Amino acid sequence: MTTEKPACDCLNWCGDDPWLRDGRAEPCAEAKKREADRQEILAIKDRVKALAASAQDKGLVVIDAELMASIHITMDRLR
Repeated sequence: MTTEKPACDCLNWCGDDPWLRDGRAEPCAEAKKREADRQEILAIKDRVKALAASAQDKGLVVIDAELMASIHITMDRLR
């Protein structure tokens, strides 16, 4: 006999259902989309870091501290 988990029942914000954390509920479509978006942003962030490091290693670009801080602020806002 298979028992299906109920969909999450978030109250204040998407993802705040405690049953999500312990696995008693399944995330709804919105929660799944938010997680997929978050994972995509993290992947983009990793690719940008790798490209910047590669370019710097090859001497193609120089990124000063102010520009790097701006990049970090922008990426943090996307989370």
